[in-house]
Amino acid sequence: MCVDRGYYKDFADEDARQIVEDAIAEDTGIDGYAVGKLLSVYGNAKGQKLAKDFFRANAVRYIKDTCNVMWNYRAIELSAYGLELRYGDDRVYNLCLAIAQEGELLVDPLEHWLTLHAAYILSLLWGVVMVIAWVQQKRPPWLHMALFALLMCTTFLTFFITCGEYMRTMITVVPYMFICMGMAVQRIIVPHGLVSACPKGEK
Repeated sequence: MCVDRGYYKDFADEDARQIVEDAIAEDTGIDGYAVGKLLSVYGNAKGQKLAKDFFRANAVRYIKDTCNVMWNYRAIELSAYGLELRYGDDRVYNLCLAIAQEGELLVDPLEHWLTLHAAYILSLLWGVVMVIAWVQQKRPPWLHMALFALLMCTTFLTFFITCGEYMRTMITVVPYMFICMGMAVQRIIVPHGLVSACPKGEK
């Protein structure tokens, strides 16, 4: 991240800056080459200290840059990786491939709206739903709280704890999104009186 975003230019250690700049100038085309070059000279502990010192001194800049990354990535679709490699029996591979292809037919109509933007919005809206449920029930809505925490942590924290390929890291947010939408549909369709009439523990 320090290399990709150009943070290394503001490192207090001039030698570290020079190592990274020289590695970039070599233009090997290898991902992470400059980082590997720096760590081969400084070691992991000293390399981590360089990064931590920068983030500690430039926290506001880092947060602003990360928010910009979130906005720029908003249109990326949440999709899984295709099956590319065969392991063991081809019959197992073909079965998995057939299931995946059938799944694509079911999911295709949803493909274009299932984006990071949708995940951002649903995560924040579910926080509002959680507060409303808390007020109405006059007790903590544990399921709503759990889903809110999972949505927020999987969606937003991913940008702060990973260096790239954000969609791959947060792909697990998709089932939580569908659970929330299912609960919302249930709330709209099932009469409130019927839900209230359920014995305690069966709602």
